[in-house]
Amino acid sequence: MTQTLDKARLGQCYQLAGEYAIEDENRILVHGTIQRDPYPDNPHAWVEWDGENGWEDSWLVWEPVSDQVQPRPVFYALFGAREHHRYDGNAQWGRMEETRNWGPWEGDYWQVDTAHVVKGKES
Repeated sequence: MTQTLDKARLGQCYQLAGEYAIEDENRILVHGTIQRDPYPDNPHAWVEWDGENGWEDSWLVWEPVSDQVQPRPVFYALFGAREHHRYDGNAQWGRMEETRNWGPWEGDYWQVDTAHVVKGKES
C-alpha cells in the first residue's frame, strides 16, 4: 500500500501537532528537528504518548505531516529526530496564550523568514 503525502499538511506541523496534543492530557507536544546529513536540520513538531503496550520503550509518536503513528524508536531513527523541548497540556496552553501562535517558542535552532515560515537557523 502506497501512501500519498497530503501537500496541504506541509509547513503545518506546529499547528497540527499542537491541535492533536491538546485533545488528550496524556499526549506530549515535542518541538525539535528532523533531518539527516548532508541536509541542515529542519524545525519540526510531533506528539508523543505512552502506548502502554508492554514494550521496553512503549512510547508512540504521531507525525503530523504524514498523519502516521510509529513507535518512538522507529520515528527517531527514520527522521533523524532530535528533541529540543517537551510540553504537557498546561505548558502548551501557557506558551500559546503568551505568544498567540502554535510555536516554536524556545531555542536557537529556528528562525522565521520574511514570509513568516519557520526555517532552520542558518550557520
